[in-house]
Amino acid sequence: MPSTIGDTQIAFIERRNIVDGVFITNEVVDGWKKAKQQGLIIKLNFEKAFDSVNWEFLFSLMSNFGFWLNGALNLGILHGFSIGVNEVLLSHLQFADKSILFCEADMDEVVIVKRLLRCFEVLSGFRINYHKSVVCGIGVNDVFLHAFAKLLNCKVQSLPLKFLGLPLGANPGRLTLIKSVLSSLPVYYLSLFKMPKGVAHEIEKIEAAFLWGGVHSLNTFHFFLENCQIKVGDSNLIRFWHDKWCGSAYLKDEFLSLFNLSADKNGSLQQFYARKTNTIVWNFPYRRVLYAWEVAAEARLIITLSSAPHLSLNNADSLVWSSTASGSSVFFVSSLYSLCNSLIGPHLIISNNVSPLCPFCKMAPESASHVLSHCHFSWTIWLSVLYDWGLCWCISQSVTTLFDWWKGGKFKRPLKKFWGAIPLVVL
Repeated sequence: MPSTIGDTQIAFIERRNIVDGVFITNEVVDGWKKAKQQGLIIKLNFEKAFDSVNWEFLFSLMSNFGFWLNGALNLGILHGFSIGVNEVLLSHLQFADKSILFCEADMDEVVIVKRLLRCFEVLSGFRINYHKSVVCGIGVNDVFLHAFAKLLNCKVQSLPLKFLGLPLGANPGRLTLIKSVLSSLPVYYLSLFKMPKGVAHEIEKIEAAFLWGGVHSLNTFHFFLENCQIKVGDSNLIRFWHDKWCGSAYLKDEFLSLFNLSADKNGSLQQFYARKTNTIVWNFPYRRVLYAWEVAAEARLIITLSSAPHLSLNNADSLVWSSTASGSSVFFVSSLYSLCNSLIGPHLIISNNVSPLCPFCKMAPESASHVLSHCHFSWTIWLSVLYDWGLCWCISQSVTTLFDWWKGGKFKRPLKKFWGAIPLVVL
């Protein structure tokens, strides 16, 4: 068996453990994140159709000791992913029929995966249930991730992703914060008081929400980075595609088609400068010859780079704080506090000569409930809308009760979607 079954199959072999697959997959995810690479994880779900398997194919496969996805990797049809210090090339992992694929976030690569899987289905009779299969992106924006999912005809899943019952891509830093902060805070009080079951449950909910929260729970880190600016020095530390060094956007986002074709996705700015044939001519490494529309995109990229900061070979690349009133590039907590306050909104002071009455009817004091529902002007709009739906209705006490009533509307799709959108349009 050890000489027959491939290294990527982690079941039924001596000294192989079910958690090995989870460890390796987490290493892949962690490697992509650290390198800020774009990658896809495709988790396949096979139909439980024992009798539909082509046994002649399986016997032929076993007699030849050949494994089809590894063959695609060896032939260079798939690129896979290099992992660890020894750079082991990996394209997939399996535990029995539980399969997970790794591939570049490139449409051509996903098309090849789709074709290979279809060939496998035809040859083996072992069908893939794409409706239960999922694709997960690391460093891939939602638009392209949904395009990949549509091509594969499967669902989109965000990290953490479960494989063999364990989570992939969970953030260990969050677990450390939970243990050192939230779990430790009640200890002093609990030395005297007994914690009610409801409080314990609420703390667990907060911990779970933080541990499994997506990027939205990290908005304050994102906020800090968005208000920092890269100062170009010798260009050794700046990555050409992935860092915001030229203008206000990342080049990989502005020129996604060129980034996907690049043969050096993680190269430093210094390496790209070194390829220039002269001060104005850039020499970009691509995996193939560019089509006409891609040449036009490259021309736009070169125009963008013409206004890029100049290198300062005697200084290292650095990060400077851009949001400060004093113009200093040094970060101060006070400058962050001032910036946060400025984003809350304007502080308006209404003078004494401004009327407090509703601007529509000029009869009642202005309030949210009056302006949005009770005012004759507003009520006429609600009445005309409801009349079109053949409904009669009494005025609501507040906007909140109006929404509560509206949510109770019983309509079939697609009318239900239209009905749910009406209050937002009217308001």
